[in-house]
Amino acid sequence: MGKRIREIVSSSVFLAIIEKMLEMTINFVFSMVVVRLLNIKDYAVITTFTGYMTFVSFINIPPETFLYKSYSSYNKKERDEKITSFLFFDSIKAFIILCTYLIIGYMLSQKFNNIYYFFIALTNGLIIVAEQFYCIGRIILELNSKQYKLTKLTLMARVLRLALIFSLLIKNSFIIYCSVMIFAAYAEDFIGYKIAIKEIRYNFEFNFKNIIMRNNIFFRIWLKIIIISRYQNNIVCLL
Repeated sequence: MGKRIREIVSSSVFLAIIEKMLEMTINFVFSMVVVRLLNIKDYAVITTFTGYMTFVSFINIPPETFLYKSYSSYNKKERDEKITSFLFFDSIKAFIILCTYLIIGYMLSQKFNNIYYFFIALTNGLIIVAEQFYCIGRIILELNSKQYKLTKLTLMARVLRLALIFSLLIKNSFIIYCSVMIFAAYAEDFIGYKIAIKEIRYNFEFNFKNIIMRNNIFFRIWLKIIIISRYQNNIVCLL
């Protein structure tokens, strides 16, 4: 039994390393293609907004990482209630980030007189919404030793995005770039979520009282982590 567990862990770690290496390679090629095909002014919009995203990304902390610690101790009903609570919390968090992105995008579009800043803000906001489902789906697959499925899904999604971006050869359009990013993200995120949910036979367990209580705890922990993160960043900046 112990030997079997070690083999599963070793295989999962090996696949995770291969996944990261190939993902980095494909992402690098994707970036080079975008730089070559997209108008330089449009690419400047993407890079400028990416810089602003770093100031918001610290609030995108997934509470479902707590599943790594106690997942095996839950029965099916408890597990389903936990997942429902995480999805509820993540939906609220994603809405906050989306609204923040839209506000930043609107301000930048007014400042530089370029509506594309608002479009890229909307694109990244919608991707953040999709990522909330993928994050918990990824964790579930990892905890159920399904790294092979996860690696296969990730690489297929990256290759799909790379293939679709060549549509810029047909028409060099910022809107096409945004559409490709949104489509590829939702394809990966929702397929990954569906595979994970099917894997554990998840049932939507909605206990309003438990969800409110748990999300109150998540919210307090989330705020504390954000405060600590910002404090550490300020210390680094001062040094």
